[in-house]
Order: sequence, then C-alpha cells, then structure tokens
Amino acid sequence: MRWRPMAVSFAAGLWLAAGAGHGQMTELRASLEEEQAAPAPVKRKPATDPYEPDGVRAGGMIFYPAVTVGGVITSNVGQASSNKESAIGARVRPALRFESDWVRHSWTGEARYEGIKYFDQEDFDSHQADVFTRLRLDIRHHTRAQFEAGYNLDQSGLADSEIPETAVGYRTEHTINGAASLIHDPGPMEMRVKAGAGWRLYEDVKLSGGGAEDNADRDYATPSLSLRTTYTDPPVFKPYLQAAYEPRYYFRK
Repeated sequence: MRWRPMAVSFAAGLWLAAGAGHGQMTELRASLEEEQAAPAPVKRKPATDPYEPDGVRAGGMIFYPAVTVGGVITSNVGQASSNKESAIGARVRPALRFESDWVRHSWTGEARYEGIKYFDQEDFDSHQADVFTRLRLDIRHHTRAQFEAGYNLDQSGLADSEIPETAVGYRTEHTINGAASLIHDPGPMEMRVKAGAGWRLYEDVKLSGGGAEDNADRDYATPSLSLRTTYTDPPVFKPYLQAAYEPRYYFRK
C-alpha cells in the first residue's frame, strides 16, 4: 500500500519526460506490483555446533545429556618434584544441561563430572564435579527475582604449595554457594539487591608415614549482601556501582 502513490508519481514523471503512452505507465506499475508480491528473503540462522546434543524434551523442560570416555597416560601421576611415577588409567566425563521452555519464568541448570581411575595407582584416583542452577521468577514487567545455587568438587595435589610433601593422593575441597536476588530494570539503569552465603570445606589428607593432616581449621563460611546499580545502555561496556559486605567466618578458631 505504501508503494502505490510513489509508483503513480514516478510513472507520471517518466511519461511526461519521454512522452510515452498509457501502455508504458501500466507496464511500470505492473513491475512494481510484482516486486511487492515477491516473498521476503529468508533470514539464515546462525551456524550451530554440529556436535552439540539435540536435547530431549520432557513437558516444559529440555535436557541435553552427554558423556565422554577416554584414556589417560601420565609420566608423573603424583605431580611430585622427585620420585616420579607413571600411570595409565581411564577417564569418564558425564554431563547434563537443562533449560525450561516456559512462556514466563525460566529455570536452567548444568552438572558436570570428571573421574579418573588409574589401574595401578588407586591412591591418585581423582574426582571433579561442578553443579549450578538458576531460577528466574518474573514478578512484574520490569521486576524479577532470581535464585542461584551451586556446588563444586575439586582436588589439589603436590603441585599445590599448601599440600605437604608426604601427602598420598589429593586433598578434596567442597564449595557450596547459594544466593537470592531482586532485580528491577525499568530502562537504562538496572538495580539489583543480592543476599547469599557460601561454604568452603576441606577434607583431611592421607600421609605416607601414617595418619592424616587435619584440615578442619580451614573450613569457613562467607555470608554476603550487595547492592548494585548498572548502566545497561552501552552495547559493549556497562559501568556499574556496587557496595558489598562479605565477611569470612572460620568454623574453628
């Protein structure tokens, strides 16, 4: 509809300049109408990873499971500076990612694990895990609540200066985090109030001479409270101002 007045005036201009008849104006108008009727070009979707899991739909959730299996060969299984020992083992890496397919609100999460089993060095079998989930509740048009929780399992060997030289195997560390946020985003400014807590726990380390190193004095908790204001209009840099309080409390003094 927006092309028709332009087509008439343009066609009349050609007709006056060239002195053409009614047939040329009709032909030009027909060609313009054909261009309007042509379908719009189809937008190409961005290329995706061909090896990414397709996902399994269950109700309003989509799950992306994956597993990787391989072998491990190392010339220094204990990460020691002397008396190095080689080892051969197997590695397994299962993973699961999920996301919601809801009209309002959203729930996402991811869990990963890596385990290494050595055939002749059982003391150096290692485990690592990482779990995270986030739930968003849409309260109003510009206001939402967000809840987060995570868990991390990590291990440190002789490559860490805090591990005694007589240690056998690894020191296992557990990290647990949780937080709740209230976010208001009316326009160029986003305001966020966040309260959370974290825990860091260390397991004992087995020693070659017998006994174990007690690491209970390392365990601590970190409650936190923060207020953050972010200017969201810049496409690349987003300046913000944040005030936070995050003390650390050790369980054993």
